[in-house]
Amino acid sequence: MGKLNGMVKARLRGVETIVEGDQGAIGSLMDRGYGRLEDGRLILSPVEALYLASEGRVEVVDENGSNLTIDQLLSRFLSYDPDVWVKYLVYRDLRSRGYVVKDGVGLGCDFRVYRKGGYGREAAKYLVFALPEGRSYKLSELESIASETRRLGKELILAIIDRRGDIVYYSLNLIPSRFKADREVEEEL
Repeated sequence: MGKLNGMVKARLRGVETIVEGDQGAIGSLMDRGYGRLEDGRLILSPVEALYLASEGRVEVVDENGSNLTIDQLLSRFLSYDPDVWVKYLVYRDLRSRGYVVKDGVGLGCDFRVYRKGGYGREAAKYLVFALPEGRSYKLSELESIASETRRLGKELILAIIDRRGDIVYYSLNLIPSRFKADREVEEEL
């Protein structure tokens, strides 16, 4: 695994943050589970860009070459995804605990999370949904997601973020049949 020395320059284009040119930096970031490679460029997701910028590892510039602060970057991303701050809080927390976190695929999940030391050697173990406290969710949808997650051999994790930004993680394995109903039931978390 290559070392990441100094700050890497990245360019913001729409919702994507692009690292190009410095193949050593690109390789080092990829080894650590950041971004996706596309035509020799590393494409960072909004939460990856926010995290790396807040850690002082990536400096993001806009279309005019002007440096963007974290607040400016967040403001741009919020225009594309109003939940980007909630997702960033979960992403940052999981990364700080030593997990490799990638964008979710399918099922509407926010993240795929790899076991510690498992990235690059095995598939993601966990699918994580970042859910702000107080928002309503249909139990039937959670049940469907939990069922599909089990079928895939993954563990479903609900990351509930309270109004102060504190996160509590719940593993959702099974919704008891007493909660199943013919009608749609909404619960406030």
